[in-house]
Amino acid sequence: MSMLGLIDTWGHTVNVESVSDTVDAGGSPIRSYATSQRGVRCLIVSKGVPELVDGGRPVNQMSATGYFAPTTTISANDRIVWNDGSTTRTFEVTATRNALGLKSSNHMARNIVDLEQVE
Repeated sequence: MSMLGLIDTWGHTVNVESVSDTVDAGGSPIRSYATSQRGVRCLIVSKGVPELVDGGRPVNQMSATGYFAPTTTISANDRIVWNDGSTTRTFEVTATRNALGLKSSNHMARNIVDLEQVE
């Protein structure tokens, strides 16, 4: 099966949010996100949920790898918003790469992104 077949069969539908950095009137930086792509298919594979504690309460933040079609435009610092049916998770893209530098016409071509849950 091709990579696109795997993404279509086992993947998820997500929205991609792109970052915009500006400054306010006082010169302080402001980072905001706006949806740039809706209904994008990708396969999200969890790397695990580390046991983090914040203020004495456990916080379950997931690290994951996302696999996208090679035609999907995605950059580091973009965000992926995924609703898994019971929970909406927001991930920040920490790194992007093309699998082995394959051309987009290759049946195993894909964009691979590293994801860290932020919300």
